Amino acid sequence: MDYQMRNVTAEEWPAFHALMEEVFVEEAEPEHVEFARRTAELDRSVGVFDGPQLVATAGIYSLGLRVPGGSLPTAGVTWVTVRSTHRRRGVLTAMMARMLDQAREREEPMAALWAAESVIYGRYGFGAAAYMSNLEIETGHARLTAPAPRGTCRLVDAGTAAGLLPALYDRCTADRPGTLARSEVWWERRLHDSALGHAGGWSKRRHVLYERDGELAGYAIFRVHGDWADPFPANRVRVVELIAADPDAVAGVWGYLLAIDLVTKVEANIRPLDEPLQLVLADPRRLRVGDGEELWLRLLDVPGALAGRRYRGAGAIRIGVEDAFRPEVAGVYELEVAGGGGACRRVDAEPDVSTSIEGLSALYLGSVSPLRLLAAGRLAERRAGDALRLHDLLAWPVPAWCPEIF
Repeated sequence: MDYQMRNVTAEEWPAFHALMEEVFVEEAEPEHVEFARRTAELDRSVGVFDGPQLVATAGIYSLGLRVPGGSLPTAGVTWVTVRSTHRRRGVLTAMMARMLDQAREREEPMAALWAAESVIYGRYGFGAAAYMSNLEIETGHARLTAPAPRGTCRLVDAGTAAGLLPALYDRCTADRPGTLARSEVWWERRLHDSALGHAGGWSKRRHVLYERDGELAGYAIFRVHGDWADPFPANRVRVVELIAADPDAVAGVWGYLLAIDLVTKVEANIRPLDEPLQLVLADPRRLRVGDGEELWLRLLDVPGALAGRRYRGAGAIRIGVEDAFRPEVAGVYELEVAGGGGACRRVDAEPDVSTSIEGLSALYLGSVSPLRLLAAGRLAERRAGDALRLHDLLAWPVPAWCPEIF
């Protein structure tokens, strides 16, 4: 690749963001561009230049990603673009190699991303490790069977929300693999309301709190779209984020959203696979549910990543890993689990199970089963039952979920 690849400067950020807009077919207001610059990490934001022309971008957020039973530093890959005039020239491969090298230098045991196109990132060792539900229901068929909520709801502004939501979010997501440990900057990013977000007739973000006995038990961030099918209302609600601490809060927050005056449809994308709404609807068939992958992981330090999470089973197993993009990662690793903790080391022995690095990365958060990979031909076992043993070690009772795109 006969181009210059280097970190971009603050002065080059407008051009960096403009290429993002070009490739992702967006148009941002200057205020949003400046906000994105403030939340980006310029020392991890890479540009590729063909002469003076910027032709590709990529970046990393330094994340704390929750894994089963804990949290690990993670390289959050983002801002990935290649101008259409420079595709298929090795530009993305070179950027990805640089970013993963930097992640290892910073002792981040894994990288994560949201894939704009699911066909791209497997070649770099990323596997889909978390899945989401997308929900939609007409409010006329949304009666809940749950007991009447014991608390009350109130709408607040973004400033009030910023002071109240973080503590509940941390409490409710502490055991949820895939969620981010949000810093103050990440809460600012989450609550930022850009013109892009309310384009197409959507309102600015609204924030509703569900409180019980003077304590916050749930909240929702949402938008409203005004529309009338003359002479009848056809307004919609789109849920951006919803957190509920317990069944009563589930009924309280969802009950509020489903009963907003003049709203005929509620949609909620990027919800966890174990979303309880369907189970508290009197007519659950009316809830339209779609699902798909969301968070992709790439293990860079296999022993570090496997030792950095918790386990519910016990035993030992040897895992063979193939890695074409980073051959130094390939090998056989022995995982020993006892007392909820795991130890992992590279060994010179025959593996009990074998898979690619993207396969192991997909398994890591506990939501994708080795039995599923076995059925798909993406995992091999030496003896019948070895894949089940790995399943019993890696399984986690709470499905992985990442509620925000980065």
